[in-house]
Amino acid sequence: METKKIITPITTIPTDKVITLEIGGAYYARINKLLIEYSSNVSNEKLLVALRKINRKKENLHEDPFAFNLETIMILLHDVEFAFKEAGFTDEEEVEVEVPIDFEFDDKADDAEQKETDEDEH
Repeated sequence: METKKIITPITTIPTDKVITLEIGGAYYARINKLLIEYSSNVSNEKLLVALRKINRKKENLHEDPFAFNLETIMILLHDVEFAFKEAGFTDEEEVEVEVPIDFEFDDKADDAEQKETDEDEH
């Protein structure tokens, strides 16, 4: 197939600009479904490696397209969820999830890591 180059207008947004956007719960559910489908298309090992990179706030995350895109979706979901919580529109539920056999959820380790991150930012 032959191709040619043409000039076409596009919309760009400066990276330092911020807007307020109203989002419904149905749209939040769609983004959440997108995250689930995106992450289920890779092996558990690749997913865990990406999550560790995101959790450790690797500066070169952009070099791993999967981890970078996963973080982008997670940031969007986090910010939307935070806005729903601030508005008082959330309910807390517990779900059972499958994790690696050696998985340990350590709130203290997460808190210490967050404290180090907070200190680095100041």
